[in-house]
Amino acid sequence: MTVLFVGLFIFAFVGYFVIKKRREHINYFEGLGNITLRGFIPFYTRGDLKEKDVSLSIKESRAGRYIKLEKDIKQRAFLRIKRRDLFDRILMQETYKGLSVEYEDEAWANRLFSHRDFDGVVEEIFYNLGAYSLEIRGGKVSISFSFKKSPFEVEKERVLGATQVIKELINLINKLPEPNHYKDNLRSLLTLKLPIAITVLLSLIGIVGGFYKYDTLCHIEIFILGSKLLFPIALLYVGISTLLVGGKSLVQRVILKTAFVCFVCSFFISLFFLTYINGRFDTSEPQRKEDRIRSVYWHVKYGPKLLLDGLHSEKRWCDSFNISEDFYERAEPGDKVEYYTKRGFLGVEWLYRGIRLIKDRQAS
Repeated sequence: MTVLFVGLFIFAFVGYFVIKKRREHINYFEGLGNITLRGFIPFYTRGDLKEKDVSLSIKESRAGRYIKLEKDIKQRAFLRIKRRDLFDRILMQETYKGLSVEYEDEAWANRLFSHRDFDGVVEEIFYNLGAYSLEIRGGKVSISFSFKKSPFEVEKERVLGATQVIKELINLINKLPEPNHYKDNLRSLLTLKLPIAITVLLSLIGIVGGFYKYDTLCHIEIFILGSKLLFPIALLYVGISTLLVGGKSLVQRVILKTAFVCFVCSFFISLFFLTYINGRFDTSEPQRKEDRIRSVYWHVKYGPKLLLDGLHSEKRWCDSFNISEDFYERAEPGDKVEYYTKRGFLGVEWLYRGIRLIKDRQAS
């Protein structure tokens, strides 16, 4: 009953907070003029400012809180200018007027930078209106304002002023020739979507195949093996992705993002897929092993645990074993136990038959 009450309380609190945020977003929109709401996802509200022919959105997430103005353009290009932060300085990100800049087509970007009116537009957006970023991506151009807690921290005059500047910027962009190439969709595919899709597929194979039946004796060993097998593949993949979709100002972002995604994916591939392969295709004979109990204890979070004298002295990096409450009550330090292992198709020893007290076997 207590668990149900706590669950209902948490649900009611979250619901109240979501509704409160929605009302806050709507109130902010209404202060800008005639807004047509297009939808609401928790902490993300979209609408159209009809008088200015501009789309607006408010998004609040762990990545940040932003008010974004967006408008369609005829050209498909990629350019991002934003306020410089510590991360940009560490990576020595290219700059334009003291701001961090990323672009794809260098010739197209240079034409834009050299236009006599572009300096004034950037000055107005960042230094007069105090925007956080300017982005041209695909067939859209957007200006974003950041806030800490409430969108009302961004004065409405700044947002309305940006609706006029964004039109001037579009007129300027339309005077330029089309970029020679646009690879943002391919970049998104290679740096994020493809690695995740491959990881999900391989993980599903392991889950459906029953990876849990081939539990490794020392869990860390399957991750060490995974890092050895997958690191060269990931390194090659990062290199190919950088060559295909990187650029003069995008190399750092492509390398770091792809490497981080591959690192995270390697954990799941090792846990589900490699564990399954290691046990499923293992043709070695089971080996019986004896050991003595070093200690049995109750972990606050994971319940009863077991440490073996021989195994955990030889391999200090091995996890303790999960045991049943019945085993916990009957086992004592110094008791002999037996268990069976197999060598593993990939060379990682796994538990073929669980730990059993020898005195139980003798009694039976």
